[in-house]
Amino acid sequence: MAINKVSIGSLLDDRYEIKRILEAGSDTARYEGWHKRVQKKVLIQEVDLQKEEIEEILFRARQLGDFSDLPGLCHVSDQFEYGDKAYIIYDYPEGISLEQYVGQKKRISEEELTEMFLPVLRNLQKLQNAGIRNLTVSTKMLYRNENGELCLVPKIVDYEADDVEYTYSVCEIFYECLSGKKPQDRFVRVLFDETEPLETCDPKGSAEFHKIVEKGMNTDSECGFHTPEELYEALDNWKKDNIKQKGNSLYLIGGWLLMGILAVAVLFGVYKKYEEQIRFLGVETETIMLIPPDEMKQIDYKDSVEIIKNRVKKLSQDHKYWVEDDDGKIRVVIPYGLYKETGNKLETYLTKPLKLRIGTIANDNGTWVRQEGDIEIPQKEIQSIKEIELSEEEKDAQENGSAKELKKVEVILSDEMAETLKNTMIPQLNVSGYERVDMGGFLEDVNDFYTAEVDGGDWHKVYILESPWMELVFPVLLDENLKNEFKMKEEIPTDWINRSSDLFTNWMSEDLVEEPSVKLKYGAYKKKMDEGDYYHNLGDLAERLECLEIPYAIGTEKDNKNIFVIKVRQKDMSEFVADILGEVGETSQIRLTDRWGKQLYFSNCEIKAEDDKWTLCFESTNKNMKEFMTSVLEDDGNVYLKAAYSYDIAKLKLKEMPAGTGGEEEYDKKYYELTFDNALMSKSGKFSKDMKILAELFNILGQEGKMNTDYNLKYSQYSSKEQVVSEKEESRSAWEFYPHDATIVKESIDQIDPDAKVQINKGFNNNLFIKFYMDEENYDIEEVSERILKIWQEGKMNRSNCDFCFYINDVRKGPYISFHRIYPEEAWMLSVTDSIFGTDKEKFDDLNKKIQELFVQEPYITLS
Repeated sequence: MAINKVSIGSLLDDRYEIKRILEAGSDTARYEGWHKRVQKKVLIQEVDLQKEEIEEILFRARQLGDFSDLPGLCHVSDQFEYGDKAYIIYDYPEGISLEQYVGQKKRISEEELTEMFLPVLRNLQKLQNAGIRNLTVSTKMLYRNENGELCLVPKIVDYEADDVEYTYSVCEIFYECLSGKKPQDRFVRVLFDETEPLETCDPKGSAEFHKIVEKGMNTDSECGFHTPEELYEALDNWKKDNIKQKGNSLYLIGGWLLMGILAVAVLFGVYKKYEEQIRFLGVETETIMLIPPDEMKQIDYKDSVEIIKNRVKKLSQDHKYWVEDDDGKIRVVIPYGLYKETGNKLETYLTKPLKLRIGTIANDNGTWVRQEGDIEIPQKEIQSIKEIELSEEEKDAQENGSAKELKKVEVILSDEMAETLKNTMIPQLNVSGYERVDMGGFLEDVNDFYTAEVDGGDWHKVYILESPWMELVFPVLLDENLKNEFKMKEEIPTDWINRSSDLFTNWMSEDLVEEPSVKLKYGAYKKKMDEGDYYHNLGDLAERLECLEIPYAIGTEKDNKNIFVIKVRQKDMSEFVADILGEVGETSQIRLTDRWGKQLYFSNCEIKAEDDKWTLCFESTNKNMKEFMTSVLEDDGNVYLKAAYSYDIAKLKLKEMPAGTGGEEEYDKKYYELTFDNALMSKSGKFSKDMKILAELFNILGQEGKMNTDYNLKYSQYSSKEQVVSEKEESRSAWEFYPHDATIVKESIDQIDPDAKVQINKGFNNNLFIKFYMDEENYDIEEVSERILKIWQEGKMNRSNCDFCFYINDVRKGPYISFHRIYPEEAWMLSVTDSIFGTDKEKFDDLNKKIQELFVQEPYITLS
């Protein structure tokens, strides 16, 4: 068989000239062609004769060719074989695809849809009667000509394998044309229906027409339209009723006008009461609460309310906004679009004192490093600040570089500040050892750093390239500034998911979850997930919530399906459960360890909970059990039940090897049951009836394949009946995690060194952070070292089930000294580490030397 190679200009069967390649695959292609004999454009489908289903394709073409007299169907006018290919010739569709038309119009009215689709439905009924039930009916396959008529291009290659419910397909198109949104695939809706009702996504549309569409899109075929003819009749009846209603509405206008006048007086009073709601009528909003620090004075708080009002006003520009004092907190309401546009810059803008700083950055082997010695430019030293356009030369330079800023901020300084800046910056700009040193401007607490320069040699004028940060902030840099930093709490904008499976009996509509409630926001490390991942994890998350036996709602953060949002009653949730709820499912979630972290390897584990005790059931080889228990019995005899990776749930003191059932060979498995009644996670040290549900949650977390990626808790938004964003009012105390062993150690340290502040980090093996809050530069090495040794010895830290980290100052300031349990050495690794910001290297070396001298003789200590 001759191999046929087609290109533009090729002539097929002496009649059809190839004008343009529309699609090309491995065994099919589509071309725009020209019928030279009758002088008209045609659509040419090419199919490889070796294609597995070639006979079915050619039969389908012949079958559709029998409907050449059917208007609204793109006719199959010819078919033939040429070389190793078969060719099917269609009439070329006139106009543009309905997909393009919807994109242009955004919304197509009910009247226009009815006129376009009544003929299409008649055609589909005829095709269905003839046994052709699997045509693809979509906006891509329908073309609209200049007269508003539709023509369906039949899909002959890669057609639907199963019968298509034409009425469902047409109503899907109606949904998209009315709402501008593509509905989910039908098979997905059967499991998780997230399709927004038309009454919300097409609020101005006809309610009766919406009912027709929603009936046609019912996932249960028995409840929808059974034939295209039924849908045709429903649309035809709506069309007739609509004409009548338009005639009757003219008689009502006069009456409504009179009633409107009478209502004005009433509405004025209502407006004052509901001013905020009326102001944002029809506008999607975001609510933000700004919480002042405890030490803030009342007079400063009152000033802050006015400062925030000014900032929001300048941010909003032409947008509506609302700022008010709400019982000691500042409530801000802005349009959601503005909230999304400002992104992560908004928190800094609303909560922090805004300070401009000038400094230098140096190019160190290709890496730009911010240098020490930057200085703050006080407000009183700034005479003026304004935005100006770049010169043409500067724009050209920007286009040739990586940045694309087209404006800059001009800052005019006082004489004194100009002199200070000059004397500070010139030595830094001339420092040696770097490829290049530039001056830059930035905001305090913001890492973005943008190039700055002076006007020739005049240090009175500083120009800073305008970054998104500078663009946002410069209009308020000379306004009255905040004296304290606020804490920001915000509403989580959510697209709620409708439950469509009876398997999830506690999944309900968001508005049915009682107040006070909490919304929990979970984000995945994996940035992009396919639809399969999304529905897999959604189902597993719902399963975990079902296990808790509490009412809940699930959604995703608005415009971001990678972030799940859960809403529950506050009394049904604890911080501990919220923290572990989104963890990936792995068998290592449930572990049995000694105090050094050595783990027993087992399988088929399950926690069985009773009111006052929990039993861990598992299988392990004789070899693994012997090695593990030898280590335990040689130490203190304690074994620890851990769940959610690192949380200590319970402790059991063993004096001998547990008895199991099974074979006696080294690699034979035995079945074991270990019963725990010492609950480390409970403040009382005892298990309770209300904790039993947690055992089932731990079991689900320990199932392989449940939640295929970690969803970390990012944010908790509390709300009440009165406030969209509020403080936490209650929680399920029986489900809170209490770090029992760590708390005992903390109490011991509090007595040994009352000046040290001890913080328990619950989620990381009960780490304790001990902070001395000494000056990170001028601390006394002898004092620090002796305090650490005293706490270690008198607190008998080497016997504990905790790791420790001592800080000279805070977590981010000054060097720190850590003690970490290591296995198999069964010892404590002691490390002295410098601050991430760097300190006096000589002093750091002296501290390290002193610590090593003091601890070199301590038992169980290994020096790093």
